[in-house]
Amino acid sequence: MSETILKTNNLVKKYGNQLAVNNVNIEIKSGDIYGLIGKNGAGKTTLLKMITGLTLPTKGEIQLFGETSNEGLNEVRKRTGAIVETPSFFPYLSARKNLEYFRIQRGIVGKDVIDEALKLVGLSDTGKKKFKNFSMGMKQRLGLAAAILGSPDLLILDEPINGLDPTGIVEIRELLLKLNKEKNITIIISSHILGELSQIATKYGFLNNGDLIEQLSSKEIEEKCRRSLALKVKDAKKTSVVIEEELNCTDYEVRDKNEIRLYELIDTPEVVIKTLVDNNIILYSAHQVGESLENYFIKRVGGNGNA
Repeated sequence: MSETILKTNNLVKKYGNQLAVNNVNIEIKSGDIYGLIGKNGAGKTTLLKMITGLTLPTKGEIQLFGETSNEGLNEVRKRTGAIVETPSFFPYLSARKNLEYFRIQRGIVGKDVIDEALKLVGLSDTGKKKFKNFSMGMKQRLGLAAAILGSPDLLILDEPINGLDPTGIVEIRELLLKLNKEKNITIIISSHILGELSQIATKYGFLNNGDLIEQLSSKEIEEKCRRSLALKVKDAKKTSVVIEEELNCTDYEVRDKNEIRLYELIDTPEVVIKTLVDNNIILYSAHQVGESLENYFIKRVGGNGNA
């Protein structure tokens, strides 16, 4: 069983009378890439700030690497790296000089960690080029390099692909997968580009108005969003025989005595309908179901799909 890296227990954050995070309980295991999904103002950044220690909870508990006390949390946060909101860099310094500042500030021993971080994010050849002259993609990669200095066990990323062009998004995605697989770094990431998030996340948490309304594995999401032909029939048992013997289909699911989900012939429903009717199956309805992560998110929390 995988080790629990992060767990929150009824975590609450209030700003005056405004409830930003309301009794949130999340759990992240070693090796997870946890996608945090929610509309703007849902509480994603506030939650990440509490986890990183940038702001204190109003009440509730954070368990990080098994530690819950303030002293223990401060110590184990050394095992984390984070980009929360926009990273601040010195505009007239190079990538290397900026990382040197971060290394000293965080008390990380040895300059070789800078070379390793720059190599991992693809910025080894930037030389003396000043940060102010970097492209958006380069700036985001430097932020990631700062976060992974010292080889953290947990990486906390708030909108790391925000503002990137399609090429930059793919580069960051591949880098995160590499860090997760090759360096065994557990990742929690918020993003409003849900299609991209669906390509890397192993688990999801849906936030809405400060509430965690659902927490699902990627397999559970895949099953919920899987495309199929939903058949409402009088007799599912009799229908399943026709599906196997006449349509030669085996990938289907009997939901109850009146419903079947057929995962084959989805784009040719007329073939399915004709075959069922020709074999005296009483068919009430047949329609395609299944959706993208974006559509599933909209159904769960409403809005326009922007996380």
